[in-house]
Amino acid sequence: MKQRLLTALCAVIFAGQTCSAIEQISSDNYATFGFSTGNYSQYTNYYAITNYDDLEAFSSLVNGGEYAANAILVADIIINENLFLDNGEFNESLDAQQL
Repeated sequence: MKQRLLTALCAVIFAGQTCSAIEQISSDNYATFGFSTGNYSQYTNYYAITNYDDLEAFSSLVNGGEYAANAILVADIIINENLFLDNGEFNESLDAQQL
């Protein structure tokens, strides 16, 4: 379910943008993404999202028609830093370049 929500979120946020390559988790690279021998197999062939570029790439993949693609977020990503003030209100002092 989380993967489907991520797919939908990416499709809305990054529609139409071009992106870099993204890696799929495999028996050769699972440790790179923080998985151990015993817990990576359920994520084999999932796309590993480690940063903003990976998120964009996954979005492009889905927007390009690969609707059955699955991904897992393997690192924290901050997309719109300082978008909200400490009190939870929108930071109106940001201009469009900063978003």
